[in-house]
Amino acid sequence: MSGQVAQGAGLAGVGIYILAYGLLQAGLLRGTGYLYPALNLAAALLLLVSLSQTFNLAAALVQGCWVAISLFGLARRFLRDRRVRMTPEEEALVRAAFPRLSREQARRVLDVGFWRNIAPGTTLTQEGAPVTTLYHITHGQAEVEQGGVIVARLDHGFAGEIQALRQGPASATVRAREALRCFAMSGPALAALLARDTDLRAAVLDDLHRDTARKLTGASHDPQRA
Repeated sequence: MSGQVAQGAGLAGVGIYILAYGLLQAGLLRGTGYLYPALNLAAALLLLVSLSQTFNLAAALVQGCWVAISLFGLARRFLRDRRVRMTPEEEALVRAAFPRLSREQARRVLDVGFWRNIAPGTTLTQEGAPVTTLYHITHGQAEVEQGGVIVARLDHGFAGEIQALRQGPASATVRAREALRCFAMSGPALAALLARDTDLRAAVLDDLHRDTARKLTGASHDPQRA
């Protein structure tokens, strides 16, 4: 192997280390997922390649340990995710509602909720009243009403959002326009779960904010859809 190739591998490894750590600190990458240890593994291997030309025992030991730790982390995550069991309906819900979560994290969130079939005319949230349940609509359509005026229709996504975690007042009334299939999560139970795990909290809040942004964008283009 030429010296230039080895030096290039080393520089690439340093770049990946810096990128991974920067993304982690910026909140764009989760330390509990697969990507962070995978990036660290790639960086360590590239630096080991660079050391083949100018060997340094101490540096080689550090990178070798980093490879072993990264492999352990990936294997541990894989085995833990393999133990998680979900129904096909739960799998679809997680893909739609919580795409940032690992399977293990998603299972913990699912365990604070249950599936509900909701009849037409049922009120999910009442404008001005405390929100105690976070709903995710998977089938059917609901109407969003503010000040007695229907401002949007919701055929998938969350109803309740952040207010369910705070048990704050609903900004709108959400009422089933037709039969709904929903996953309902206790706001206090979910808030307690997220308070114990900062990584999980950050990921769930990101997904809730993403869903809110999607509905606001959709409503701005079509006031009857959200």
